[in-house]
Amino acid sequence: MAGEAAGASRSSPLIGRMGGVLNIPEYTYCGGARKAIAEIKEGAFSGIGNLLSVSLPDSIEEIGNYAFSRCCSLSSVRLPSRLTCINKGAFEYCAFDTLAFPESVTRIREAAFRSCRSLTSVKLPRYLEDIGVLAFVMCDLRDLYIPDSVKRIGERAFFCNANLAKVSMPKRMHVGKNAFNLREEGLLAEKAKVFYRQNRS
Repeated sequence: MAGEAAGASRSSPLIGRMGGVLNIPEYTYCGGARKAIAEIKEGAFSGIGNLLSVSLPDSIEEIGNYAFSRCCSLSSVRLPSRLTCINKGAFEYCAFDTLAFPESVTRIREAAFRSCRSLTSVKLPRYLEDIGVLAFVMCDLRDLYIPDSVKRIGERAFFCNANLAKVSMPKRMHVGKNAFNLREEGLLAEKAKVFYRQNRS
């Protein structure tokens, strides 16, 4: 499934014929042998402007760097139940309004959902450990519940979410600089109210 690296938006005639819907199969065949698809390669579907919806099979454990970057019409994705890692820029500049992650996800890497400006709600997975730098920068999140499992939130992970009003998070974790600061046109907006919970032993 090799594809172009992240770049300018383009239309795919094949995606157009499928009504903008991409259903990736669980298996591929090579030399007559059946092999499960375990990852989406770097830049595989980046910049496809007429891609609306994606369904990923449960065999996939990792989504590569910029895999669906700049798919500016992509508003629906079915994430696989075995997924563990969403890599750098995987879904940046997409059109999601809500996202629910499978509990298997432990890492959301740098800028994974950067500038998903319609994104107002996320349900972070129970076993998530790491939220990367700029992971949800310039989205439109309204409130956040950070699971007790999270050990690190990278710098500016939720920067420029101008309507973020409430964050609930455990006390003992590493929080990077400006993780929740809000800036609009260079002016510091009102900061989100942060509620700290006692970590579970």
